[in-house]
Amino acid sequence: MLGLWMFAAAIVILLLGYPVAFSLGGTAVLFTLIGSDLLPTIFGIDLPWVTDGMILGERLFRLSRLNILPQRIFGSIMDNYTLVAVPFFVFMGVMLEKSGLAEELLETMGILFGRLRGGLAISVVVIGALLAASTGVVGASVVTMGVLALPVMLKYNYEKGIATGVVASSGTLGQIIPPSIVLVILGDQIGVSVGDLFLGSFIPGFMLAGLFICWVIFVAFTRPEDVPALPEEARVVAPSTAPLWVKITLMMLSFVLFYAILSAILSVILPTLSFFAASPVILPNTLHEFIAVVGLLVVYVRYWNAPLFFKVVSNLLPPFFLIIVVLATIFFGIATPTEAGAMGAVGAMILAMINRRLNLTNLNEAMDQTVRLTSMVFMILIGATAFSMVFAALGGERAIQDFLINLPGGGAGFLFFAMLIIFLLGFFIDFIQIVFIVVPILTPIAVNTFGFDPLWFGVIIAMNLQASFLTPPFGFALFYLKGVAPPSVQTTDIYKGIIPFIAIQLIALLLIIFFPGIVLWLPSLAQ
Repeated sequence: MLGLWMFAAAIVILLLGYPVAFSLGGTAVLFTLIGSDLLPTIFGIDLPWVTDGMILGERLFRLSRLNILPQRIFGSIMDNYTLVAVPFFVFMGVMLEKSGLAEELLETMGILFGRLRGGLAISVVVIGALLAASTGVVGASVVTMGVLALPVMLKYNYEKGIATGVVASSGTLGQIIPPSIVLVILGDQIGVSVGDLFLGSFIPGFMLAGLFICWVIFVAFTRPEDVPALPEEARVVAPSTAPLWVKITLMMLSFVLFYAILSAILSVILPTLSFFAASPVILPNTLHEFIAVVGLLVVYVRYWNAPLFFKVVSNLLPPFFLIIVVLATIFFGIATPTEAGAMGAVGAMILAMINRRLNLTNLNEAMDQTVRLTSMVFMILIGATAFSMVFAALGGERAIQDFLINLPGGGAGFLFFAMLIIFLLGFFIDFIQIVFIVVPILTPIAVNTFGFDPLWFGVIIAMNLQASFLTPPFGFALFYLKGVAPPSVQTTDIYKGIIPFIAIQLIALLLIIFFPGIVLWLPSLAQ
């Protein structure tokens, strides 16, 4: 029971607001002292788990376990090549925030979708997904869109709840859409390849973005006054002043990039259609390439000189290029996640340079924020390592495993209870704390006892953890948004607005639980 008391003490200390790293590490040291009977010996207190026949050397045996901690830290943290990806992805996200990419994307997508009811909200979701696939940093996405999009939505009479809900939920897509810091940490804790986790979470992440868009469309049909279209004067696009050779070059590059994406999508979709699958003559190997080329040629020939089309192409090209550099190199085995993160960091600096935002001030701010965020993650990891080591030594891990294994319902009962615990903990503590405290306990049971696929289990945990950014009272995305929202937006407006999006996230979680192929299909193609 001492291990269970240790777990409960750590949760209480965290809820009191103490720093996570020192809460976990301090709890480990305190319960090591209690478990070794050093404190009772000093103060003359009798403890029920200490027998009279124990000599002092036996009582102090557990205290020596702390000697293992330095080796554990160096073995699992300092020598862990995968964790080097964390500072790279953090730097990439912060530098992209400084590059002005989000601002240009939001302006362009707002004009593109603004003629539709709810179009501005749809553009915010699209930008959130693109930023997630480019940066992987939730805080940067929420703050950026809160500063840029929320005032515009309120200006054009969007209802406060739907406006704040869309901004907060779209900003959290960086939690599940790769590259994501939480996926890097989860891969290390679960023992799954980070590249496989990126592949497995790709479809669920964009599926969640699609569900957000479906909700906005539903609101547009049922409550059109809450999501009005932008007036025509707000959708005016000035003709491009770029030289002709620049326009032609950008169009050619974008054509090649969009052709590769469209061809890859069609090569997967077309064979699944019964008409084409049953007609090998009608479906030659290059049919998907032919359709992609013809379709893009029609669009480009018709619109290539239109101001809005050029603006969309020129603003979509940089993030798509960065996504290809980071994700495609991982998906096709060209680079490890750490190497891809390094390329992404360089790519982010190149984009900032192209936008004339790469200067010494922005570079210093990006590096400073990267050091702070990375140090926070690794300090928490060190504290969690000490906590898990002492927790296991006191028998707490075994006690919790016995409880979870004997739950009614077998694997289904365990999965329901595990997801419920993670969801409820998300109301009070953030995703990093949940990963380091809960995941190491749940994973061995899920994989070894019930035979769950560790990749699938990791993705459903990531999907569940995303809700921790939105669930009050301590949802970080809510705090980020409140910090940059106009004074007219109250906390109650934000809480009210995120309720439907939390429900949507739970629906997405159920979908990938009942249909594991959503997670496992893409990794199976890469094998």
